[in-house]
Amino acid sequence: MNGNNSRSNDSNEDERLRQLRQGYRDIIEDVERNMEEYSQPGSSGITETLIKASKLIDGVNRPREAVLDSQLLVTVSKIAKKQAQNVNAEGNNFNADAFMNAVRVYMSNHNLDYSTSSSQEVSLDWAKLGRRCRRCFRLVPVVNIMYGPANVKPPVRKQSNRAVRREVVIPNTIERPRQIDPNATDEESTSKEVIRIHKILSDYCSKGGKTQPINFFKFALDPTSFGRTIENLFHISFLIREGRVRMFVENNVPMIVTVPISDRDQHEISSKKQTIISLDHDTWKELITSFKVDQCLITPRS
Repeated sequence: MNGNNSRSNDSNEDERLRQLRQGYRDIIEDVERNMEEYSQPGSSGITETLIKASKLIDGVNRPREAVLDSQLLVTVSKIAKKQAQNVNAEGNNFNADAFMNAVRVYMSNHNLDYSTSSSQEVSLDWAKLGRRCRRCFRLVPVVNIMYGPANVKPPVRKQSNRAVRREVVIPNTIERPRQIDPNATDEESTSKEVIRIHKILSDYCSKGGKTQPINFFKFALDPTSFGRTIENLFHISFLIREGRVRMFVENNVPMIVTVPISDRDQHEISSKKQTIISLDHDTWKELITSFKVDQCLITPRS
């Protein structure tokens, strides 16, 4: 009897932890999908996300669920940093026209009528503005802060005889290097690329209305660039490790397919296998010819 109660308690605990992990995955997916929206000034998405996470943290008592909580916290902190940068950028913009209009309204004793034409004179109380600005000057400036008499000409800077640099004319045919965000770290760039590749794979797997696997090499190989092929394999490995993509062999051909959120927990329970892929330049050419890869499904980053 005690053994049956123990198994029932273990089953209930496993089900509770499974629902807890599913809740964390739903929040993480929502944050990744709305990352741009939540990073805008005035957005309350981060606050709502933290409120949802605070309801789940009380049930965390094992390392597996704690890892998901820390992953969510890292993602939210990156969005909060980007939102703070956007707020600072907006705060540095100064609208001179709005400031002058506000000063004009203040000097007219808030009786400024915008219906009057611009040719009519408006009485402005300059003394009122002077009394308001006087608060900013507690001390009278003394004479010794001036740089000598007012009629002294500033010293002329001597021009040094330096060799004139010749401008290098760059032909239009040369490809310009891709602009890199100086504020973005390698980890942030990798995370964005992994999310982008997962979206591309989801679109190809769900074209017929039902999730269907596709040929792994036709998806990952880039027939025009060996370097981009290596980058694609690197980013796909993150998706496989996180359980968002499943790879299997069918008729001696490796296949790849996205894993729905509802099936990721069962995919984690199953045994995991690690495989090392060795790919050199000659093998890359042979795979392109064998699978007739004429274009890369993963479009290059803009």
